[in-house]
Amino acid sequence: SRMPMPASLHFVLVDGRSTAEQARWDDSVLGSKPDWLVEGGTESTQWGVSRTIAAGFGSLLSRSPLKARKFLKGLADESEDWVEKHSRWPGTSEGWRSLQKIWSECLAADEKQNWKELWEEEVVRKSAYVTNSTAYVSNLGIPVPSILVNGKLLLKSSYDGPQSIFGAIGQEQQNFQQAVYTGALRDEEAVDDFIASMGVLSAYHPDITPSLAQEGGEDGMPGEHDVQVRYVQWPGSVFTSLPFLRSIEPELSVDDISGGEGSHVGLFHVVVIRDLNHGYLLHTFASHLLSPDRASVGSNTRVVVPPLTSRWTVIVEPNSDAGEELRACVRATLRLTSSDSDVASSLNRQKLSMLKFLGAALSSVSTELLTAGRVRELCLLGVRKKIDPELSSGFADLVRGGSAEEATLLGALEPSLGATWVCNGRQINLEAAGQPLSPGHVQTLEMMEAQYDVSKVEATADGESQTKPVKLLHEWLGPSTSVPFESHALIAAVRSEALSHGRGEAFTQPQEVFDTVPSAFRLHVPPAEPDAAVPIRLIGIVNPLSTTAQSASALFALVGMAFNAEVSLVLNPVMSYSEYPLKRYYREVIQWPERLADGRAAADLDDGQIGGGLAEFAGLATKHVLTAAMHVMPTWLVAAHEAENDMDNLRLVDVGDGKTCDVTYVLKSLYVEGQAFVLNEAGWPTAPAKNLQVDVLQKGALYPHDDTIVMGNLGYFQMHGNPGLYELKLKPVSNQSFVLANTKEVEVASYITPPYQLRVRSRDTSVHEEASQGVKGLFNSLMSSVWGDSEKGASSHLVKEGHAVQSELPTIHIFSVASGHLYEKLLGIMMLSVRTHTTNPLHFWFVDNFLSPKFKEFIPIMAQRYNFKVDFVTYKWPSWLNPQSEKQRLIWAYKILFLDVLFPVDVSKIIFVDADQVVRADVRELWDTDLKGNVYGFVPMGDTNPDVEGFRFWKQGYWQSHLAGKSYHISALFVVDLDEFRRTSTGDVLRNIYNQLSRDPASLANLDQDLPNFAQHQVPIFSLPSDWLWCETWCSQEVKPRAKTIDLCQNPLTKEPKIAMAKRIISEWQSYHDSVQTLQEEVWAEKQELSSKKEEL
Repeated sequence: SRMPMPASLHFVLVDGRSTAEQARWDDSVLGSKPDWLVEGGTESTQWGVSRTIAAGFGSLLSRSPLKARKFLKGLADESEDWVEKHSRWPGTSEGWRSLQKIWSECLAADEKQNWKELWEEEVVRKSAYVTNSTAYVSNLGIPVPSILVNGKLLLKSSYDGPQSIFGAIGQEQQNFQQAVYTGALRDEEAVDDFIASMGVLSAYHPDITPSLAQEGGEDGMPGEHDVQVRYVQWPGSVFTSLPFLRSIEPELSVDDISGGEGSHVGLFHVVVIRDLNHGYLLHTFASHLLSPDRASVGSNTRVVVPPLTSRWTVIVEPNSDAGEELRACVRATLRLTSSDSDVASSLNRQKLSMLKFLGAALSSVSTELLTAGRVRELCLLGVRKKIDPELSSGFADLVRGGSAEEATLLGALEPSLGATWVCNGRQINLEAAGQPLSPGHVQTLEMMEAQYDVSKVEATADGESQTKPVKLLHEWLGPSTSVPFESHALIAAVRSEALSHGRGEAFTQPQEVFDTVPSAFRLHVPPAEPDAAVPIRLIGIVNPLSTTAQSASALFALVGMAFNAEVSLVLNPVMSYSEYPLKRYYREVIQWPERLADGRAAADLDDGQIGGGLAEFAGLATKHVLTAAMHVMPTWLVAAHEAENDMDNLRLVDVGDGKTCDVTYVLKSLYVEGQAFVLNEAGWPTAPAKNLQVDVLQKGALYPHDDTIVMGNLGYFQMHGNPGLYELKLKPVSNQSFVLANTKEVEVASYITPPYQLRVRSRDTSVHEEASQGVKGLFNSLMSSVWGDSEKGASSHLVKEGHAVQSELPTIHIFSVASGHLYEKLLGIMMLSVRTHTTNPLHFWFVDNFLSPKFKEFIPIMAQRYNFKVDFVTYKWPSWLNPQSEKQRLIWAYKILFLDVLFPVDVSKIIFVDADQVVRADVRELWDTDLKGNVYGFVPMGDTNPDVEGFRFWKQGYWQSHLAGKSYHISALFVVDLDEFRRTSTGDVLRNIYNQLSRDPASLANLDQDLPNFAQHQVPIFSLPSDWLWCETWCSQEVKPRAKTIDLCQNPLTKEPKIAMAKRIISEWQSYHDSVQTLQEEVWAEKQELSSKKEEL
């Protein structure tokens, strides 16, 4: 029921032994083995645990899928206990007993009595399921473990946790929805063809198709380890002299292929073998060329494949005497000829069969046993079995040594210690320890290199099919018949390298949609220069009254005028609205090129306002209060740098007629997001490295530039820095338990910073108990359900004079948020009231994102005057967290969501005080309050003013039921034990709950308050004494004399302005106000005087 669309799960468990362990001399294929042969692997009397699990799963699957699922569920439940002690299921006697118990409990009642005999027969002795599954996975070439979703490959920790799996399934649902909407998918019977049409390949290999897999774990994020495609250009005369073997199917003569009427795609393979470990490649390529369905793409009817004619040759570059013997054998096979026309017709097949046999024989023997004499013996054995006796005499005296032609070709290749495979010029290096190559991999690369020679079948409007013609290789060669077929590979190499930079065929379906839409809903913008080339055709479907259309319009204009693009828009409006759809004025700042496609200068457009780096809102006629905001790249930290006006509360009446309100924004920093996971002994990510503390140093620096803490949520962390290279080091507290597993430098070299993958290993596997409790392996990922540091600010300001402070007392840390000049004024008054009533050192913390330039300039001076410290902190909104677009809700979110990562780790406790409060008591009392083991304490909402009883929503409906007798607390004042908050991962809990609730726009009406109160059942709240917060709205006048703070919360009955309310209910407020106002005036007067002197100079 949690699947977003119907799904079928196939769980495949395979033989976990290495290729060498599985290698056996097959008498039925190779004949009697030589007397000296000792097989590369030995049959174990007891299978490994992984193989046994696979066999047990297969035996239950043959009974029923329900029993197999029960077996997996039992393994998943039991693994949570084992993982605390072991990195994998242990092969101990206890581990075997537990495995047997889980398996036997899944049997039918009548089978349980003799389960031991069944276990021995079906699991230990044989398992067709393991054999077939292993063969299936080997043919696909996919690594183990991994996941296939509609043929889309997920590698390693990209499936770690259920979110990733269901995210991939959700993406597939979107693909199907889009296909149905555009008409690409019309009925259920076409689903298989639709999936295949998105990319049909026979197998996966990281060096051939790296971009097909969604990677994770220590291999990094998608795109981080893309393989650079290399093409080699060989001299034509040398290349065409090589002895190529040709594919058997289809049966074609050279004359048929090279003639002007042919339309066959030629694929030429050159394999260089340097080590006997790669002898199996002889079997791989020979099998491919002998395969009758070599050029088949399965049942996909949307792809029409022309005949693919393959050619293959082998060059052996030996590093031993045995390798020298192999080179002589292979060369003799390739250059074998016959004058007998009857024998010559089958000679190509005999050569392929001989090399296939030799490759199979070499891979069936441990390489340590392959001496020169034994390689020669295997070669002659293959000759006797596969080569006509009349021709076998040519192998009597094998010619050893290399040739000048081979040396020339090898010299053009990129150096490699392993084998090298070149297909139509594309070079792939195969390392000895890398993934083996199968015939399916050869077919995959052939299809990729031939992709520009494949016709696609498109569905027409009436449901008929039509083939889109493409330019085949023989058409690229031109009408000349003088070009030998062997030269096709040389020409294809040049062509493939050129086309590899812009692969992909134009998709015509959107144009068909555009043409069928009524004219009233179509907008067509022709190219700016109709006679010039049109490099881009942009087709969009937009709601014209959406915020997306507002921002996209500038992009459409840029693409159309700067790049001579043709823009076609389908207008798709919402037919009815319950409120105004657009609530903002929007301008886009884009750096346009100096000259447009039609020759005009960008500076001449719209009086120079286009592409000038400015956004101007001219002619506004509104009485609404406006707020200025920047929408920037998600990895940017942008803040207002200069602004005289209140950018959060802009009114035209305040600006004045004929005047302008100017603000300058500055890009202060770039952010890098990342994920940190703990690796087990096998190198697999097992859990987020939550609470890991990391220092960020500029390369070569001695002291940290930044630091960060890893969240438990997805192992997320972030760091900031300007362009350059950075190194990550564990802080001492984390270095005691962990060591970095990857030490790759963090490079900030773009305005769009890629995510960084951090991996650590435990110094002692028993140390990280919390991480072990959070392990979600592959079993749990498939079986579990789905739910739905910060920048150190400007500087620390040391105090030299002002209010009396007893330095030996603990420093009290106070946190607050404010935005807009009004709240900044109230914030200054709150700080002064705190300072007045305590002799403890004070350190105030403010979120940098929301403060005005004027306040950030003023507050350090106030800190020096009144003897306290101040720091500005910030934390970029994580990309995975549901965003908030309204500024007030964003401010509320910062009050509660990032307490564990917003402050330096040496801040162990913090008190939050709203900006519109006045403190009347020593906050030391609140600082010393015993929270009784809770992570934070809040004051319950006032309950003594009967006039607002009807507004106490927490006493009725949903909230009354949810609280179940617990108090509803106000968020205007609270104290947080940050050490305990971090230790218990409370921030992760709150963010998870927020992500669930915020999917409903109607939930969390008062985000900063509703969230901790909703979460009380998971994160209990310590109730502070009610004297610590008095609010006229909720509290009676009788309890006001005991108030230790007074909050100016909004009264729903009177809606009295805050300043008027403050003057009326707080006797000392005016004095505080005047003190702050006087200091501000002094600062601005001094600034004005300095500015005047500069102008005079």
